[in-house]
Amino acid sequence: MASLLDDTDELIDTVKEVIHQFDVETPLFHESVIKDIMHLTEVSVSTAEMLIPAIRAFFREPYNVREHLNKVYFYEKETDNAADKVKKKIFQDIPELTLAEKSHLRYFTHHIERLSDRAKEVADLLTGLSMRIIM
Repeated sequence: MASLLDDTDELIDTVKEVIHQFDVETPLFHESVIKDIMHLTEVSVSTAEMLIPAIRAFFREPYNVREHLNKVYFYEKETDNAADKVKKKIFQDIPELTLAEKSHLRYFTHHIERLSDRAKEVADLLTGLSMRIIM
């Protein structure tokens, strides 16, 4: 139980870190990737948002946790696909950017993606914990 709280706290810390990095470095995304970055952000945030009902279910109705976690895993996979799309676009479709600019944008793409990765880690833990309760 304590590990669930710790991992959830780490997820919140990851959100703070990502926001802090955006505040400190203020990246300038090329206009051709802004829509893709917005989509990436939306699906990454959705991954974390879908974790909330799963955690609630764990405490109230553990038999329904898996149903909620399927949404977490779906959005995490969507985030991976969206991040790959952004990275490909940055490195293959925008020749006017320098390598340093491309690397900087990839770095921020990775930061956005980290949120869903952290949410998936919590979901994995929640899967294990809920199995122990059900069995």
